[in-house]
Amino acid sequence: IKIKIRILVLLLGLPSFPALAAPLSQSLCKPGEKIIYSCQTARKKTASLCASADYPDKRSRLQYRFGTASKIEMQFPETPQPAEGRFFRSYTMYSGGYESHVRFSTDSYDYFYYDRMIRTGFKGQNLPKDSSGLVVRERSSGKEQHRACYPDAVETAGKDGLPETELETLNLPD
Repeated sequence: IKIKIRILVLLLGLPSFPALAAPLSQSLCKPGEKIIYSCQTARKKTASLCASADYPDKRSRLQYRFGTASKIEMQFPETPQPAEGRFFRSYTMYSGGYESHVRFSTDSYDYFYYDRMIRTGFKGQNLPKDSSGLVVRERSSGKEQHRACYPDAVETAGKDGLPETELETLNLPD
């Protein structure tokens, strides 16, 4: 069967099977949980939003985790909880692209996961540029810290199970 998979991969021009499995192994979600998103930063830290197996049911429990597989540095909330009042999604369309966010807040900070596609070619050609990452905004000063996802985030469960809110403007790099 390995030979058949490799032949199929070669014919379709897909990366090898281990490469397909690699992003999921970078998640901090536990077996049986669904990955809403998982992002690895340049410093090899992972940020994952994990949901219970019944996601996107309104009773689903979610938890954000940041760190490494051997050391979780932050989790919100302390134990998995329903999204209502804790996690929010927002989305907007652009000419030639889009931007979407997942947001949650602690006492002093707003945390955003973003993914977007922007148009970069305006002389008769649309050259889309995809990016995803994390923004941490200090509420008192408005100062933002940015962390890009490398290569890009993994999204498997979708964001439709999260309550909607208005898209907030972030100072994202082009």
